[in-house]
Amino acid sequence: MKKGIAVWIASMLLWSAAGAEIVQVGEEEERTWLNWLIPLPKEIGIGGKVELSAVQVRLRPGAGELEAYAASLLKEQMGGSEAAEFEILVGLFDEEGRVGKWALPEIREQLLGLPNREQAYAIWPVGEEGMVLAALREEGVWNGAQTLLQLLERNGGAEEGMLPLARVVDWPDLAQRGLWDDTFSGEQIEWMAAHKLNRIDCHTRLKVNEEGRGTVERLPAKRAQEIDGMDFPAFCRLRGMRYVPIISHLSHLRRTGIYDVLPELKGKGAAAEGRFIAPCAAQLQFAEILEDWMRGLADRANIEEIAVWLGEEIDQCECDVCRVEGQHLMEARAIVAAYREVEKDYPELRLWVLLSQGSYASNGRILDELPAEVGAIYYHGIKTYDSSREPMIYYRLREEAARGREVGVCPQLTVSWAVVCPWSGPQFARARMVEFVDKGLSLMSGYATPDIDLYAFNVAAAAEWGWNAHGRDEREFALAWATRKGVRDPTAAAEWAVSLGRVSWNVYGSLVPYHFIRQWGEAVRAVENRVRPIPGEGMFRYFASREQFERDLEICARGLKLARGLGEPELIEESLVVEGYVRMVRALYDIGESVWRKDVPLPVDRLREQLVELNAACRQTNDALQRWEGLFGEDAGGGRFDGTLKMAEEAVAAIGAALADMGVADGGKSN
Repeated sequence: MKKGIAVWIASMLLWSAAGAEIVQVGEEEERTWLNWLIPLPKEIGIGGKVELSAVQVRLRPGAGELEAYAASLLKEQMGGSEAAEFEILVGLFDEEGRVGKWALPEIREQLLGLPNREQAYAIWPVGEEGMVLAALREEGVWNGAQTLLQLLERNGGAEEGMLPLARVVDWPDLAQRGLWDDTFSGEQIEWMAAHKLNRIDCHTRLKVNEEGRGTVERLPAKRAQEIDGMDFPAFCRLRGMRYVPIISHLSHLRRTGIYDVLPELKGKGAAAEGRFIAPCAAQLQFAEILEDWMRGLADRANIEEIAVWLGEEIDQCECDVCRVEGQHLMEARAIVAAYREVEKDYPELRLWVLLSQGSYASNGRILDELPAEVGAIYYHGIKTYDSSREPMIYYRLREEAARGREVGVCPQLTVSWAVVCPWSGPQFARARMVEFVDKGLSLMSGYATPDIDLYAFNVAAAAEWGWNAHGRDEREFALAWATRKGVRDPTAAAEWAVSLGRVSWNVYGSLVPYHFIRQWGEAVRAVENRVRPIPGEGMFRYFASREQFERDLEICARGLKLARGLGEPELIEESLVVEGYVRMVRALYDIGESVWRKDVPLPVDRLREQLVELNAACRQTNDALQRWEGLFGEDAGGGRFDGTLKMAEEAVAAIGAALADMGVADGGKSN
């Protein structure tokens, strides 16, 4: 708490508004109220409270659409009386620092000096008469309204009908904080907006017509184009969200019909075609198609930003130009050429180029050529879709941000893009967001497949530390999350999240359940080839010793006891899943220790016991996974969830079969 806020709290206790007595708020009650806030504002103090029945929300004259909607939400939540003499005045500062009848020029000056000032806001009591919620831009008004709305959610029971008189100056660390996908429901968008996430990247359905022109068929590509009678971009905008349409990976354009109409744009040579098709980006007509799509998007619904994704694979057009210059550099040049043409008619349009694992080797050359005003988003199917403890943002990206380029990142906020498992990981989320902020990034567009409801904890944590990277610690955030979730003992829930979060990061950071790439296959091959397991490597990456399994299982047992005491099914099943995976990895480690010595007879009885344990751990994990998924509705996890279950079962069966070949009779089929 800043000194100025503390002085204000002391002085405010002397106030008494006509018809609305101001009641003192002590330190403990203030902490309780702050636990309703995600994210925590940078500077906030609560010294008093007043009855809502004595409060009226008023909007400044000439307010914009977003201001008006934010004020309407406050009015709806607060009620109040038209005759009330204690007012909350909502709106933008004018150049003299006035909002309606009240002038706060010092506060306006403070906001002008803040990073990301267009999103900054202040909530400021004004004598005995009321309170101002003010900002420099409408986005800031929206953010301030979310803070007040969250504080009002505490109302109920002993605090019913009370407005906390907060003094707040607040701004975000990352300018753009959001997710990419195109399946979000209206309720999910409102949930994200309430947590001050402000960006949604969505696929679009693009086509090439018979005349060889690019057309925009749908935006977004998958979900309904309207929500509550509003087109999707307008619905997002009215909730402070930047809707950013995507021109998807340029290696994935076959679905647009481009090569049916313009086969000459297909990349030349065998290296251009694999799982996808690389375009011949050297041809002028390819840039013209991109221009058509950009122009079509810019024409739609006041679109202000567009993201274009470079090809995802290392496929290479082998024409004389593309082969020499490189596939992804040529794609970047075509994107910029198209943008320069569209920019003539839409000078405010902003462009983002998403890098990829295909472009990774040439990212330096691409960044050298991208105009300084074009933003770059770092994505890599392994390096940013990563749950390890390793830093993610490499030096060149940090250097670009320091030079003034807007640099973003597209990280997974889940266990894996390919695996669906519960994860409430405060340590993971905090480490990622703090790194992004401290390395100067301006954007985080996270991935939370298959549905953000399954990963609400981690998404909320990204919102917390993307906004205020150096505010709360992990326990403080978990306490706020549990408070807002309505857990009956938030302190116990915070202990659960922090303690289990350490273990789950060991599991998921080691890629234990990642079935698409390599880890289970490595485990099976290690048993087949009788290779000794090495702590700190492969599936045991974050398990430094055999003893660590026991320590982690003790933590899991305590976490499960806490979860059961809280009566929270999500927490119970997550505890069982994490414990089950630790048991599986321990069993695999023990099996490896039992088989690696080829100069001594196999300990058959011990191996049979270890197989029994491996099977039991797998059943525990998958049973808990299925109960967890069921908490979110039928088929909530989709096909990737089915693959997660199958992966564990197949791995256990394969290891049992390998041991059966060595003469261990059970064969992995223990009951």
